[in-house]
Amino acid sequence: MRTLKPKGLQKRSLPFIFIMSIITLGFYDGFLYYVWAAQLNKMNEKENHSPLIYTILFVFTQGFMSLVIQVWLAKDIQRHYNNISDEKDKSTVGDLVTYLSVAYASAFIVHATQNNFGPLFIIAAFLVHRAAKLVIQRELNRLIDKIDSIRSVEETSKA
Repeated sequence: MRTLKPKGLQKRSLPFIFIMSIITLGFYDGFLYYVWAAQLNKMNEKENHSPLIYTILFVFTQGFMSLVIQVWLAKDIQRHYNNISDEKDKSTVGDLVTYLSVAYASAFIVHATQNNFGPLFIIAAFLVHRAAKLVIQRELNRLIDKIDSIRSVEETSKA
């Protein structure tokens, strides 16, 4: 039997996230980690994620810890989605975000060892990092829609 978690989860606009990331030069990510961790804790009905610690790590590691944090969050979203979905509709967001994070880190290491951080690398790295955030939010939006749809079916069947 599927168990649905508390109501009140908030969907966010992907274009808004992308624009805010550009305007704040990526610092909006720290806010997103805080909000995502709090939402997932609400769904878990316990504190698996520490929103404040994630935000502090993001700030003090200049975003590098975000590669790990976003994988943790994406894997938790994937777990929740797959727990309430049938076999045909499974999420792979955790795997996709892992691949994007590894690609970002690998490119960074290669360019760091060559001491070559040209404008093309900076733009590509920024876009890959933004893509991971958008994928996470898209999947969280899908999860919220799925929960709402299941909840409405259950409420209709009770009536």
